[in-house]
Amino acid sequence: MSTSCRVASGHNGTAPVSTFFTPRSSGEANEGLQLQEASFRGRGLQDLNLELPAGHVGYVLRKSSTIKRQDSVINEWKTQKEFHNLPYWNHDSKPLSSNPLQRCFDWLHLSNIIHGSISEEEVTSMMEQQTGESRGLKR
Repeated sequence: MSTSCRVASGHNGTAPVSTFFTPRSSGEANEGLQLQEASFRGRGLQDLNLELPAGHVGYVLRKSSTIKRQDSVINEWKTQKEFHNLPYWNHDSKPLSSNPLQRCFDWLHLSNIIHGSISEEEVTSMMEQQTGESRGLKR
Protein backbone atom coordinates (compact mmCIF):
# COMPACT_ATOMS: atom_id res chain seq x y z
CA MET A 1 0.00 0.00 0.00
CA SER A 2 1.20 3.50 -0.71
CA THR A 3 -0.05 6.98 -0.04
CA SER A 4 0.33 9.95 -2.32
CA CYS A 5 2.00 12.22 0.20
CA ARG A 6 5.48 13.24 1.21
CA VAL A 7 6.61 13.72 4.78
CA ALA A 8 9.70 15.93 5.06
CA SER A 9 11.94 14.04 7.46
CA GLY A 10 15.32 13.82 5.78
CA HIS A 11 14.62 10.13 5.13
CA ASN A 12 15.09 9.05 1.53
CA GLY A 13 13.89 5.48 1.15
CA THR A 14 11.07 3.06 1.76
CA ALA A 15 8.99 3.01 4.92
CA PRO A 16 6.63 0.37 6.34
CA VAL A 17 3.54 2.51 5.63
CA SER A 18 1.09 -0.41 5.88
CA THR A 19 2.20 -0.94 9.50
CA PHE A 20 0.95 2.51 10.52
CA PHE A 21 -1.61 3.41 7.85
CA THR A 22 -4.48 0.92 8.05
CA PRO A 23 -7.66 2.05 6.26
CA ARG A 24 -10.91 0.37 7.29
CA SER A 25 -14.52 0.62 6.22
CA SER A 26 -16.36 3.34 8.10
CA GLY A 27 -19.67 1.53 7.69
CA GLU A 28 -21.04 4.69 6.08
CA ALA A 29 -21.99 5.43 2.53
CA ASN A 30 -21.68 8.90 1.05
CA GLU A 31 -23.53 9.73 -2.15
CA GLY A 32 -23.97 5.99 -2.74
CA LEU A 33 -20.26 5.12 -2.35
CA GLN A 34 -18.66 3.29 0.58
CA LEU A 35 -16.31 5.40 2.73
CA GLN A 36 -13.10 4.28 4.41
CA GLU A 37 -11.38 5.93 7.33
CA ALA A 38 -7.86 5.96 8.68
CA SER A 39 -5.51 8.16 10.61
CA PHE A 40 -2.03 9.25 9.71
CA ARG A 41 0.20 10.80 12.35
CA GLY A 42 -2.86 11.27 14.58
CA ARG A 43 -4.96 13.07 11.96
CA GLY A 44 -8.28 11.62 10.85
CA LEU A 45 -8.74 10.88 7.15
CA GLN A 46 -11.78 9.79 5.16
CA ASP A 47 -11.50 8.14 1.77
CA LEU A 48 -13.68 7.78 -1.26
CA ASN A 49 -12.40 5.46 -3.98
CA LEU A 50 -13.01 7.34 -7.24
CA GLU A 51 -13.34 5.38 -10.48
CA LEU A 52 -11.67 7.10 -13.42
CA PRO A 53 -14.19 8.01 -16.14
CA ALA A 54 -14.78 5.42 -18.87
CA GLY A 55 -12.03 5.47 -21.47
CA HIS A 56 -9.45 7.01 -19.11
CA VAL A 57 -6.47 5.31 -17.48
CA GLY A 58 -4.02 6.71 -14.94
CA TYR A 59 -0.29 6.07 -15.06
CA VAL A 60 2.50 6.31 -12.49
CA LEU A 61 5.59 7.53 -14.34
CA ARG A 62 9.28 7.59 -13.47
CA LYS A 63 11.88 9.66 -15.26
CA SER A 64 14.16 7.25 -17.10
CA SER A 65 16.62 9.65 -18.69
CA THR A 66 17.35 13.27 -19.53
CA ILE A 67 18.68 14.32 -22.90
CA LYS A 68 20.37 17.71 -23.07
CA ARG A 69 20.46 19.50 -26.38
CA GLN A 70 21.88 22.89 -27.28
CA ASP A 71 18.78 24.86 -26.39
CA SER A 72 16.51 22.37 -24.62
CA VAL A 73 16.28 19.50 -22.17
CA ILE A 74 14.13 16.47 -22.96
CA ASN A 75 12.98 14.13 -20.19
CA GLU A 76 12.05 10.56 -21.07
CA TRP A 77 9.52 8.79 -18.87
CA LYS A 78 8.69 5.12 -18.32
CA THR A 79 5.39 3.74 -17.08
CA GLN A 80 5.72 2.09 -13.66
CA LYS A 81 2.05 1.26 -12.97
CA GLU A 82 -1.39 1.67 -14.47
CA PHE A 83 -4.55 2.40 -12.44
CA HIS A 84 -8.29 2.74 -13.03
CA ASN A 85 -9.39 4.16 -9.69
CA LEU A 86 -7.98 6.73 -7.33
CA PRO A 87 -8.27 6.90 -3.55
CA TYR A 88 -9.33 10.41 -2.57
CA TRP A 89 -8.57 11.22 1.07
CA ASN A 90 -10.00 14.23 2.91
CA HIS A 91 -8.80 15.42 6.29
CA ASP A 92 -11.55 15.19 8.92
CA SER A 93 -14.39 15.63 6.41
CA LYS A 94 -16.33 13.37 4.09
CA PRO A 95 -15.29 13.44 0.44
CA LEU A 96 -18.18 14.78 -1.66
CA SER A 97 -18.89 14.93 -5.38
CA SER A 98 -18.52 18.71 -5.08
CA ASN A 99 -14.83 18.35 -4.13
CA PRO A 100 -12.36 19.75 -6.70
CA LEU A 101 -10.89 16.38 -7.76
CA GLN A 102 -14.29 14.84 -8.46
CA ARG A 103 -15.32 17.96 -10.37
CA CYS A 104 -12.22 17.59 -12.59
CA PHE A 105 -13.59 14.23 -13.71
CA ASP A 106 -16.82 16.01 -14.71
CA TRP A 107 -14.75 18.25 -16.99
CA LEU A 108 -13.34 15.20 -18.77
CA HIS A 109 -16.87 14.18 -19.70
CA LEU A 110 -17.73 17.71 -20.81
CA SER A 111 -14.53 17.94 -22.87
CA ASN A 112 -15.46 14.74 -24.70
CA ILE A 113 -18.82 16.24 -25.58
CA ILE A 114 -17.35 19.56 -26.75
CA HIS A 115 -14.52 18.06 -28.79
CA GLY A 116 -16.23 14.87 -29.95
CA SER A 117 -17.51 14.34 -33.43
CA ILE A 118 -21.19 14.67 -34.25
CA SER A 119 -23.00 12.85 -37.03
CA GLU A 120 -25.18 14.44 -39.68
CA GLU A 121 -28.19 12.60 -38.22
CA GLU A 122 -27.54 14.13 -34.78
CA VAL A 123 -27.33 17.63 -36.30
CA THR A 124 -30.58 17.10 -38.20
CA SER A 125 -32.29 15.78 -35.07
CA MET A 126 -31.12 18.76 -32.99
CA MET A 127 -32.22 21.20 -35.70
CA GLU A 128 -35.69 19.61 -35.86
CA GLN A 129 -35.96 19.69 -32.08
CA GLN A 130 -34.89 23.35 -31.99
CA THR A 131 -37.36 24.27 -34.74
CA GLY A 132 -40.19 22.47 -32.93
CA GLU A 133 -39.41 24.24 -29.66
CA SER A 134 -39.29 27.69 -31.28
CA ARG A 135 -42.73 27.14 -32.92
CA GLY A 136 -44.19 26.42 -29.50
CA LEU A 137 -43.11 29.80 -28.08
CA LYS A 138 -45.83 32.32 -27.31
CA ARG A 139 -45.18 36.01 -27.54
